[in-house]
This record gives sequence, C-alpha cells and structure tokens, in this order.
Amino acid sequence: KEVQYRPLQVVDVLREILPIIETQAHLNHVEVLFQIKLNLPLVRADSELLKQVFLNIAKNGIEAMEDGGKLTISQRLNKEDQMLTVVIGDTGPGIPAYVMDRIFDPFFTTKEHGTGLGLSVCQKILHDMGGNITFSTKGYGTTFYIHLPLA
Repeated sequence: KEVQYRPLQVVDVLREILPIIETQAHLNHVEVLFQIKLNLPLVRADSELLKQVFLNIAKNGIEAMEDGGKLTISQRLNKEDQMLTVVIGDTGPGIPAYVMDRIFDPFFTTKEHGTGLGLSVCQKILHDMGGNITFSTKGYGTTFYIHLPLA
C-alpha cells in the first residue's frame, strides 16, 4: 500500500484499533485504560502505519504482563516541540537494564518466538514521518512515548 501522510486525528486511529487491543488484553487478563482527550490538534501521518505502531507497542505491553495488569493509553500535547505524544504504559516487570540499549536493534528479541523486528520497524515508521519513539522503565512497568509531528 502506498504511504499517505495526511492530517488526521490520533484518537480516531486509536478508536479503530481499540477492539483488537481489548481482545488481546482480555485473553491475557489485562485491563485497558483508554484516556481520551478530545480536540487535540491533528498530526501528519499515515493512519495504517500508525495502527501498526500502536498495535505493536500495545501487544508488547500486554505480553509483558504475564500475570495480568493494566495497559494505559493516553495522549498529550507538547506545544514547544509541535508534537502530539501517544503514551502507552504497562504495569509489567519493566525492561532489564542489559536490554535497554538494544530494544530498537533489528533482530534483537527477548521473546521465545519473536523476530526482533517490531520495535525497529516502529522506530523507522515514526522517523520517516518526522516523529520518534522513546521509553522509560522503572523496575516495574514500562511506558512508551510515540511522538508525532503536528499537521
């Protein structure tokens, strides 16, 4: 499919994939908290590529919580940087320190059946549209920040 960067409302993209995320979460005894902020500015992105990024990050978070937990999805505006940030956080065990520097490396994985391409593809998608991805982990729980350029 041809990539089409156009102005779009992030919350609409999130709403489209929320049933998929909730189904996966339910199967893993994870509660999804979707915190909607209406009337945020539009971002310039490809909606199908954004869905891929959001689904990958959410799926990783859900799978990290082996004994259940909470996945929180929210958005916030950073006016200084002209970015809208989608925040996806889990209450899992966190990312071990020895892994942190490598999570965006192609083919690096800690999963038994993983390819190690998910996060590196997400990073490339976001860089191509002028955004980026960062994360924080504090020994318990991990939060990913998906920064998208305003339209």
